[in-house]
Amino acid sequence: MKYLFLLVFTQFIFAVNMMNIVLDPDPAYIIENNQLGEDYLNHRAYGNAALSIGYSQDLYNTENFLLSGGGEFMIGRKSDDKKAIFSIHSLYLSPTLIVDDRVHLFTRLGYNIVNADTEISSFNSLSGGFNFGVGLSYKVTDNYVLSFQNILHQTSGEDNGVEYDFVYNRYGLVLSYGIDLIKGD
Repeated sequence: MKYLFLLVFTQFIFAVNMMNIVLDPDPAYIIENNQLGEDYLNHRAYGNAALSIGYSQDLYNTENFLLSGGGEFMIGRKSDDKKAIFSIHSLYLSPTLIVDDRVHLFTRLGYNIVNADTEISSFNSLSGGFNFGVGLSYKVTDNYVLSFQNILHQTSGEDNGVEYDFVYNRYGLVLSYGIDLIKGD
């Protein structure tokens, strides 16, 4: 599955019409052991704000609807206790409602790959998962868009018969650059 992700990622990168920088002001995650439930609910903070970079490409466009596809690469995030560094890379589709020449309301649905550098077995057991989100974009100039988004990344894994669920609920401020980003020039 990782090879498929890389193949799609490289295909999209050559057709990019928008580059994104995402500021995550409160990076944190929750990991839960399914067998123990609430007794093993672990919330980890990641301290300072973090950055992600991404891209997107318009796939289908009408007067009031836009479908785009994209990808995102999270910069590695180190936990406050210094026991784990993780990042989530994702591919997604984004159905978007065009409100007017400056405002878009969008959703996002995609696939995650978790990349971790840790000895913690729960982290290393994680495999691909999904991401879903919503957001609002505002065209600031002809080439810049400012967006606010809430993206939920979820995945699971198993280690020595123990199942884990991983949830990363991210609120982000996004600065996008491209040519004629929002219809209505």
